[in-house]
Order: sequence, then C-alpha cells, then structure tokens
Amino acid sequence: MRIPLSARLLSTAAIGLALSFSGKGDERPRRGPTINDLSLEVVALQSLHQFQFKPEQLQVLRTLSPETTMEAGARQAVKASDEFQRTLASLRTALADAGNAERIQELQEKMDKLRTAEKLELDDSVEITEAALKRAPEIMKMLSARQIAGYVALYGDEFPDPLELLLEGLAKVRGLKDKEWEQLRQDVAEDVGNLTAGLDSEKAGQISDQVIQLLIRARALKEPEFKKERADLEKSAREIVGNIGALDVIRHVIERSLAELLSNPRLPMAIDARLKK
Repeated sequence: MRIPLSARLLSTAAIGLALSFSGKGDERPRRGPTINDLSLEVVALQSLHQFQFKPEQLQVLRTLSPETTMEAGARQAVKASDEFQRTLASLRTALADAGNAERIQELQEKMDKLRTAEKLELDDSVEITEAALKRAPEIMKMLSARQIAGYVALYGDEFPDPLELLLEGLAKVRGLKDKEWEQLRQDVAEDVGNLTAGLDSEKAGQISDQVIQLLIRARALKEPEFKKERADLEKSAREIVGNIGALDVIRHVIERSLAELLSNPRLPMAIDARLKK
C-alpha cells in the first residue's frame, strides 16, 4: 500500500525528535488487535505527538472520531516474525506512555529494519473520509502557532514543494523501468495535486491528470530531444503548479495530515491511550 505523503516525508530521525515518550520494555502483542491494527494505532500516536495536542484538544478529536474515522473493515492478514510483533507492540506502548524519546527512536529504527528485512506489506492504509476533509480545517484553526511551527520543523529540508517535485520527476522518468515509472508517475501526480489544491479533491484530480500527461511527454523523449525541449517542459510544469504561495502549501500539508489522522480507524484507541497518561 502507498504510504501517505506526510508519513513518507517525515524521517525516522524527525519522528524520534518529536516524540517525548518512554517505553516499558518489550511485550508481546495483545490479543484482539491485529498487526495491521497496531500499525495504524502507532501511526495515530505518532501524529498526536508530532502536533503536540493538548488534553483539551485530544478531547475534541475524541468527540469527532466516531464521525470522521473510516470503517475498520476487513484487512489482508499479515505474517510477521515474533520479533517484529514484539517490537511493534513495544513501540505502541512506548508512544502511549510519554517520556523517553531515545527509546522511541530505538524501537522505530528496529521496526523499520525488520519490516524491510522481512519484506512486510502491511495492510494499514488510510482512506480519507469526507467528514475528515470537512473537519480538518477546523482542527487546524484549533492549533497554536507554536504547534504548527513545531510540526513544520520536523520536516527540515524535506518539506515538500510541488514545483520541485514535478521538476525532479521530469528529470527522472526517462531512465526508469516500467514498474518504477508507473509508481513515480502516480506518486508525483498525487503529491503535486494535493500540495497545490489542498483538500479540494476535484481540483487536485485535475492537476494530477495534467502532471501525468506532462510526465508521459517527458518520458517519450530521447536524450537530445529532452535537452532541446527541457525549458518548454519546465515552463509547462510552472503553469500546472501556478502561483501557489509557500504558506498555502504549508496549510495544505497540515490539513491533509490532520485529515489522515481523523480518518484513522484506530484514532479513538490512540487518544484513549494518551488521555490515560
């Protein structure tokens, strides 16, 4: 499953920096929640702390969650090693406990390595709901300037820029194999659309379609042709992105991140775990 933009761009180091939780040692996963459930809950807990939600704000999110979260539904069962399951459960506990950033960092890195080594494809994607799209701007208005600045700072030099993403895509597409090309085309088109249009799904879709057509055009060119037409391709890229301002891009990133959080089916459990602490 494709990792949402916000999750893909926040590095493990940034996540570790943002988290001020303490772990209580390894534990085996609880009966009930599946591996996918625990993964979704970990993502929700990470987001809650990245935004530094205060208890009263958590209460608002908890009240809205029955309205905004997607249906849990059936998910593809995942086979993972006992070590991965223990690490995932320990990470969830550490995130909920609050206090030890180093422990969080250690568990996050260990889980990432195990996931890569075992080639795990968790069925933990989140589909943003209409209710979450509606409520996300309201939640953003509830955040303080300090909370917004702290969240943006987590990205560091990796904060996304729609024009940069599109220009980089133009330079890469011709040398990729078919499968890699299809993935890059999908990612760049979706990201540029969301960064430029924000929560306006119709407009984001229109921009994504234009991005795909431009990338197809660039891929079809041979090297001499690409060099000759590069200036024109870049001009088209700028026209697609338009005059979107930096503050608008920041707002779009934050609103979409909040919409993903509000849609997470394990958000109520994550909030309950945090409020207990």
